[in-house]
Amino acid sequence: LLGCALLAVVLVVVWQRGGVDVNRLYVLQHAAIHALLGWTFAITLRAGATPLITALAERVHAEPLTPAVRAYTRHVTAGWVGFFAGMIVVSLALYALAPWGWWSFFCTVLTPGAAVAGFVGEAVWRRWRHPEFEPVSMERALRAWREQGRTPT
Repeated sequence: LLGCALLAVVLVVVWQRGGVDVNRLYVLQHAAIHALLGWTFAITLRAGATPLITALAERVHAEPLTPAVRAYTRHVTAGWVGFFAGMIVVSLALYALAPWGWWSFFCTVLTPGAAVAGFVGEAVWRRWRHPEFEPVSMERALRAWREQGRTPT
C-alpha cells in the first residue's frame, strides 16, 4: 500500500513537471530497481531476521557458520544496502546536475562495473579476513539456490 502511494506521488510529480519524459522514466527505472534490491537486503537486517548473505552462506556451506563469519555476512548484507542506496543518490545527483550523457554512462557502464568490483572486492577481502571461510564455486552456489525450498525425497 505504501509502495502504491509512493508511486502515485512520483507520477504526480512527473506530470506536474511537464509530463512523461523518457529520460525521467529511465532515471525512475534505475532508482526503482536499486531501491527494490536495497529493500530486499535491508529487510533481512531487522532484529530476529537472518541477513540475506548469511542465509545464502548457510545454504552453500555444510558446516555451521562461526559467529565471526555470521557477523561478517551481516556486514556484507549491510554493505550491499549501502551500495544500492549510493547508486540511487549518485544517479539522481547526475540526473539533476550533469549532462544526460554523464548519467547514461554512469548507468550503463559504471553501475555494472561497480557491482562487479563489489563482488570481486568482497571475495578478496573475505579470503584475507576469513581464510577459514571455505570458498564456494559458482556451480555449487547455483545448485544450492535452485534446491532451496525443495523437500528431500
